[in-house]
Amino acid sequence: MYGKLLIPILFLALSASVSAWFTKPLWNEVTGAAEFSDKSIAELRADEVVYGDAFSKMREIELARTGLAAKYNAVSEENRVRLQKVAPDTIDSVRLILDIENVARTHGLKLRSVSASASASPSGGRRAEENGYEPVLFSFSALGAYDKFVPFLADLERSVRLSDIVGVDFESKNSSDYVYGITLRTYKLRDNI
Repeated sequence: MYGKLLIPILFLALSASVSAWFTKPLWNEVTGAAEFSDKSIAELRADEVVYGDAFSKMREIELARTGLAAKYNAVSEENRVRLQKVAPDTIDSVRLILDIENVARTHGLKLRSVSASASASPSGGRRAEENGYEPVLFSFSALGAYDKFVPFLADLERSVRLSDIVGVDFESKNSSDYVYGITLRTYKLRDNI
């Protein structure tokens, strides 16, 4: 009885060992093939690890994106508009000039000669790359009485847009009107934030 089972078991063991002897090197061989069907088992397992890591990182990014989207959606539309005014992505020169002109008009001042230029660095000696924003200088002149000019500056200071008055020049037109040269620094977010 044992003789009948011994021969088939020996043939199975022999075929398994011969099969492993020929196929084991093929499993571990580095083929460098681009197609999945041409890759060895070892290369496919290495690819599985790489894809598993990429999938884990993708899940982490998806969770972070979902969290950021939830935070963004928690901010009201009114506050988003206000944040965009405080730190815009781009400087809308026309809108800024119109805003300044409206403030000047409410105080009885006339706006004249407006110019804009990029500022080399913000105050405090820090470079714009370190702060995440780029400063832009606006220079303009206004014509009017001094008692109307002081509240005008106060309104510019309380403006929603983040800006600094970096220079004021006075010139006497006559005894009641002055020409005020004002340099205003405003900021925009850097492009690569």
